[in-house]
This record gives sequence, structure tokens and C-alpha cells, in this order.
Amino acid sequence: MPMLLNLPRWPMRLLKDARSHPRQGKYGLRARDLASLSAEFIPFLSSTRMSGINLDSREVRKGAPEAIAQYAAAGGHRVPKEIEEAVRNIANAGGTPLLVANDRRVLGAIYLKDIVKGACANGSINFGQWESVPS
Repeated sequence: MPMLLNLPRWPMRLLKDARSHPRQGKYGLRARDLASLSAEFIPFLSSTRMSGINLDSREVRKGAPEAIAQYAAAGGHRVPKEIEEAVRNIANAGGTPLLVANDRRVLGAIYLKDIVKGACANGSINFGQWESVPS
């Protein structure tokens, strides 16, 4: 069952920037100059099991529940019980739970549904066909 949480509001400057930029590219997505926002992207690493962005003085992270829990604990925060329960429910439903944190406070859980895992279970993927694909 989805859970609604009170999330911090994005700075109005970011929202205005996003609305004022023209849509570009193949998918018509809006583009903007992130350098002017002092954005630093944090790539996913297997050693940290999280990724994110540092935006001005904010730190936003997304990653494995255990990794985000450690990240939050380093800032003196913990994962709320409701979010721990959501992580268990997602895992029990066959999904991959991810957590999102803003300034080391855990905001919520994301249900990442693994389509390949489900297709393997119902037999709609034939891995034998993959062997014949030239590399």
C-alpha cells in the first residue's frame, strides 16, 4: 500500500527554473544548467550502494535500505518505523526496496519492481535465445 509522507518543499527558484526552460531532446524533457545551481552528482558505487546529488547545501541520496540507514545514522537520524515496515512489505511482495534521504533524514521508500525477475518466474523469458545473439 502506498504511503504518503510530508516532504520538504523544493526551493521555489528550482521550480521556476524548471518551468521556464524549453523542452528539448528526444523525449521532450526540460533541460537546465545545473552548474549554476552548484550541483554535484554522486554516482552509484557498489561500495556505498547509493547515489545522489549535492545541491547547494542539500544532500539528497537514494540507495539500498541498509546503506541509507547507515548514512542517516552518521547524521544522528534513524529510519522511521513506518518506512522500515514499507521496506519489509516491498521485499515480501518481490520488489527491491530503495530509500530516499534528504540531508540524512530518511524521507521514504521506493518500490522498484524487477520486470525480469517476474518474467523468469512465469517462463516468458527464454535464456536459451540469448545464447544465439552475437556479441
